[in-house]
Parts: sequence; C-alpha cells; structure tokens
Amino acid sequence: MSPRYRWIKLYTIAYLISISVVIGVFIVMDHYDPADRQPINWLGSIFAFFALYVICFVIVGIGWAPRQYAVQLELEEFQDKLQRNAAQANGSQDYPGVTVIPEYSPPTDGPGCYRIAGVDRSTKNDITRDLHADSPANAKVKAELDGIVVTSVTKV
Repeated sequence: MSPRYRWIKLYTIAYLISISVVIGVFIVMDHYDPADRQPINWLGSIFAFFALYVICFVIVGIGWAPRQYAVQLELEEFQDKLQRNAAQANGSQDYPGVTVIPEYSPPTDGPGCYRIAGVDRSTKNDITRDLHADSPANAKVKAELDGIVVTSVTKV
C-alpha cells in the first residue's frame, strides 16, 4: 500500500474513532438528571467533536506512523533481497540505468526469397537457385517441380 493510501486510512480511522466517542458522549448526556447537570449545547458539541477528532488523529498518527514506516522499510529490503537472489540464480547481473536488448535474428520462415541448393535430375549437376516463396517447404516443392533434388533451403 502506498504512503498516500496509508494516510487516507489513518484519517478515516481517526475520524471514525472521534465520531464514535462524540456519539457516546451524546448518548450518556441524553440520560442526565436535570438537577445534577446542564445539557451540552450545540456549540460545545461541535467543539468537542473537533477536539476529539484532533486528539484521536494525533494518538493514532503517533502510534501508527512510525510502525508503518519501519514495516515499509523491511518490506522494501526484503523485496530487494529477493530480486538480488533471483538475479544471481539466473546468472545475470543488474546494471542500473542500462537496458539490455536481446540480439535480433530475422525469422527463418515466412514469405521471402529462398536459396535452394541441390542436384538437377536431368543433368546430375549441382545447382543453386533463388526462389520467391511463402515458406521453406513451399520453396522446396517449387524446386522439386522444376526437377531439382533439394539438399538445403536457406532464407536470403
């Protein structure tokens, strides 16, 4: 959970605690004996609500913020350690700021020009021919239809 959402959670908890305390005070004050106490007025209730909210927020903030920070640091260290162990297990090293791009090799199949090497059936001579085909198998069939015994097919 990001720190921003942690603080929103903290505000919500402090708010709910302060509301429940103020509601509890109102419930207790509603059952008063008129001879013993004076009823709480609205201005006093708003002040009590705000004061209890601030007190609860400070208590919850002081109690939880340092603990959350320490837990977050432990989690980050643990995740870094896991990543280092995984990188060492793979035999790779992590270089910050360097992007490793894998070596590119063109596809060996698909439409294109293919070089056919083989032997001509009628003359029995070695022959090399370039053909346009959709795949290596297609190039081999085209060469065989021309009377060539195919020994290898490579994409040019």
